[in-house]
Amino acid sequence: MADTLQLTRDVLRGCLRAQPLRELDRRLGRSANYVARTLRGEIELTFEKVYEILAAARIDVSDFFEELAVALRQSGKGTLVGVEIPPDERPSDSVRALTARRLRALEERMAQQEQRIADLEGRGKGK
Repeated sequence: MADTLQLTRDVLRGCLRAQPLRELDRRLGRSANYVARTLRGEIELTFEKVYEILAAARIDVSDFFEELAVALRQSGKGTLVGVEIPPDERPSDSVRALTARRLRALEERMAQQEQRIADLEGRGKGK
């Protein structure tokens, strides 16, 4: 786990290579050296912090995770629960597919709710 966390920090550091860290600290409204300390492991790295730092750096989250997936595969840690990430599948493709499924489910629930509201309004007018 510690190796994977360090690998994640390394990939994040690579993504931020062209970014002045002091500027990121300022954009985040954090103390000086916050990002540098996070990258060194002095501050715990969480998903929320990764997203926050990437947003401040104006880096697409899917780009970061694609690079992380490549690094994990190269390090031999590209398996999750015994299932290897297919080399020809980009993580963003899976994320897009999952998002599309969730969006369809949400649209279906909204349609059902709209139908219920219409039915209730119809009953109210019939009284």
